[in-house]
Amino acid sequence: MTATCAVSGERVAMRVEWDHAGGEPTVTVGTHTESVPPFVLEDDCTGPILGDPIGTHRDVTFVRRAPRGRWPLLSVDGSGFALMQPAGGGLWWRTESLPEDAVVAYRYAECHPDTDLPDDAELGRRARPDRARGVPRLPALDGGEASVLVMPGAPDWAHWPAWGPDGGRWCPDDLGGGRRCRVRLGSAVPRALLIAFDGDVWSRLPLGAALPPDVDAVAVCGDADPDEATRLVEGAIAAWGRARGLMPRPVTVVAGQGGSTAAAAVVFADRPDLVDAAVVQSPSGPLPVPGDGAGRRVLVHGSRPWAGRYAAGLRGAGAAVEHVAMVGRDGVAWWFPGLLHAVDVLGRPD
Repeated sequence: MTATCAVSGERVAMRVEWDHAGGEPTVTVGTHTESVPPFVLEDDCTGPILGDPIGTHRDVTFVRRAPRGRWPLLSVDGSGFALMQPAGGGLWWRTESLPEDAVVAYRYAECHPDTDLPDDAELGRRARPDRARGVPRLPALDGGEASVLVMPGAPDWAHWPAWGPDGGRWCPDDLGGGRRCRVRLGSAVPRALLIAFDGDVWSRLPLGAALPPDVDAVAVCGDADPDEATRLVEGAIAAWGRARGLMPRPVTVVAGQGGSTAAAAVVFADRPDLVDAAVVQSPSGPLPVPGDGAGRRVLVHGSRPWAGRYAAGLRGAGAAVEHVAMVGRDGVAWWFPGLLHAVDVLGRPD
């Protein structure tokens, strides 16, 4: 079969052969054919290898080198670690079927099959990213780093941006009730203020460096309880005002993803005086919509049924909605560029 190197874009000829006597597969990459340029896999530094699309999915082969006596394992987008298959010469492989528009995080760990069989939590602490050059990385939420694979059908904005040092400054503040936030002030006069729930997650990602200099942000740390959401957003705006000083508040965007979408939706529905727009990624249940959404803007990301129902409800209320019904799995790997995309789309005056 033919395939494509996810990093270089080169076409690859790949064949998987089974040694029926030994019961182990041999993976040959770089078979010489007339229609496909030869590609020799000398190490595991090529990144994932993409098969041809089959409907909405395509097979992706991950390759890893492991020391003798160690077994490599693969985790894709927070799923449990799965054993890879031996390919000979110290290389191991595993093929996963992934949605054509997915943006996923993946990482590797190792174990010894006889003496060292840790649980997933321990494997997560040991896990390492891909060594391939050109593969983006993100901080894993349980420590270490993971790599990011952007599938060919993903939206243009889903490709991870290149960023330099953070030109802004971060200021910790208190929201009351034992809740904390972190305020990021950009280096220019702000055109937008982003209030992002899941601040503990965003604190581990280069959010400040990736935001434009004319966007301020408040990362609200701790649980995003919908019953407390309004108080937390009021406190976040007050914290921004203390840090920035006297000036008109710019376009204010509230953001929630996964479990924090309900908190973001509650504030957007109930308090148009606090937030002008919202970004909601991967809602996992029904969300409230404003009684009158005329002139208000929302960006919804996600393929779960609740995302489509929320988008339809918002349109029915008169709001301007952009719904990206991604087939891919949920996770920080695309929530992060999705958040940046939302700020770009929503964080401008009408």
